[in-house]
Amino acid sequence: MNENEKFPTDWCIGDIHGEYDKLSELLRFIPFNARLIFIGDYIDKGKRGREIIDFLLDLEKQRDCIFLRGNHELKIIQAADGNLYAAEFLRNYGFKETLQSYGFLKDLDDVKKYGEYINSFPRSHLDFIHRTIMFYMHPDNVHLIVHAGVDPEFPDTRPLTEHDQEKMVFIRNKFLSHPRTYRDKTVIFGHTAAPHPIVGSKRIGIDTGACYTDMGKLTAYGLQDKKFMDHTGEITPLERISELPRLPDKINVFNGLPY
Repeated sequence: MNENEKFPTDWCIGDIHGEYDKLSELLRFIPFNARLIFIGDYIDKGKRGREIIDFLLDLEKQRDCIFLRGNHELKIIQAADGNLYAAEFLRNYGFKETLQSYGFLKDLDDVKKYGEYINSFPRSHLDFIHRTIMFYMHPDNVHLIVHAGVDPEFPDTRPLTEHDQEKMVFIRNKFLSHPRTYRDKTVIFGHTAAPHPIVGSKRIGIDTGACYTDMGKLTAYGLQDKKFMDHTGEITPLERISELPRLPDKINVFNGLPY
């Protein structure tokens, strides 16, 4: 059995951010024998982070799944080791909702306690976060799947395992605005939320702001079918994205970071 027979299609799933119901709804529309490639950012901002991790742990027993690491998973790993900068990032970007989902109700702003809180999560949940991967080079030799992007100045001669992890999960402006991609791959990415998928020169963005009231969709992209599908079942072919309105300028700004 070859790769295409085993996986008639691969579906990349955008940033979930604790939106349990939307993930459940989206998976109803994706063929059961498809491979599921999750782009990262499973928790924070949404209110059902713990349920999401439990759900994904059960899901991987039934379906073929690949779990990438997002910036929120990276910061959780760092904060668990006592990194207060990482803890402050989490506090500012939705970790209090995650803590509440794990039953913590007091001192949710005290970043000095975050390491203790995180290390009291169920061991299976911590193991899940730690075994997420930084990128997935698809065997079709066409697609590279990563949470935020790849630094366009990173040389093709070096393996992606040497790429700066922070940039791989946080990069935005530099990646989106540069014509070059790593080894000329088509990069599937999340992290940059927009009202609809982002399609550019060898770039396909699938974070459609599932946790935000002004966007609110969880989107998946079928690599072989070349179509997007959101949690309501609405399907948009890749070629139709160019017909949609221009993205707002605000997505080109990211917290003052130089990448």
